[in-house]
Amino acid sequence: MGEILDDGQSTSNSFFVLRKKVNNLHENHYAVLVGKKLERSAVKRNRLRRQAYEVIRLLEKDGLVSNTPPSDIVLIARKGVHKASFTEIQKALRSLLHEVQSKKTV
Repeated sequence: MGEILDDGQSTSNSFFVLRKKVNNLHENHYAVLVGKKLERSAVKRNRLRRQAYEVIRLLEKDGLVSNTPPSDIVLIARKGVHKASFTEIQKALRSLLHEVQSKKTV
């Protein structure tokens, strides 16, 4: 994961920072990071993490996330996301994943 955070392509919005690096596999791999400084309660951090994974699952199911080229993707939660509704998180992740797909990989 260190390589992705150091060398990966980056984009962000008000709720998440997305880091992406192309892998040699056949599908995307995701990681969602919610820091303890953002939310002290492990229950609330895990809830945010589960919500993000559910949004990704739904976007992939609907075909709105492409795995061409397959990548390792790390989503880092920012301040304010813990106050957001599921719909707001869904909109934020959809726009981030769409934006990173439209960028050319170097």
